Amino acid sequence: MTAFELWKRAKAECPPGTLLLFRIGDFYEMFGEDAVEAAGILGMSLTKRGGEPMCGVPYHAVELYIEKLVRAGKKVVLGDPLATRPLGLDAGGAEAVGCGGEGEEAMQSKKKYYAETSTGPDAGTSRAKWRMTGTFGTLDQVRQDVAVFAGEFAAQADNGTEDEWWRAAEEAKTANPGDVIGGGALERAWRIVEDTEG
Repeated sequence: MTAFELWKRAKAECPPGTLLLFRIGDFYEMFGEDAVEAAGILGMSLTKRGGEPMCGVPYHAVELYIEKLVRAGKKVVLGDPLATRPLGLDAGGAEAVGCGGEGEEAMQSKKKYYAETSTGPDAGTSRAKWRMTGTFGTLDQVRQDVAVFAGEFAAQADNGTEDEWWRAAEEAKTANPGDVIGGGALERAWRIVEDTEG
């Protein structure tokens, strides 16, 4: 199946009025009207694949793009062809769904994990409201994704928190399920959760 065919099949499963960001390799891709609409909001250039408008965002920075789309009033769905079940969440307008596809059998034999994030003054505390990030895979893959997320924030920090972000990125590389990464002055935290329902 082509990337567009995978995206189109997953799009048919999505609620009306949502934008589908579908994981293909190291990017979350959008096609057709979704790509045109998202590109306008995100200030991105459109390309074409198979005659269809297309745009994509790197998987390690997807949280930043989701936040921009949600702030613009859009509902966002993350699709992952390696996910073996629907992954519902309340993410302020974003949700993740397992859209089936290739690679499922290979994933069945491994423990799977996903990352959650919380934001605001309560981030990482017992009062935090956690939501899924859309990253999903082996423990090492999810650790690496969270480390990259924190690194992206470190690279953009301009309020004296760079060292704390980099420390969070280092903590993520060895984090165990349930460990809180970040929080405090960063007002953003992550934790890794084992997928026991897969």
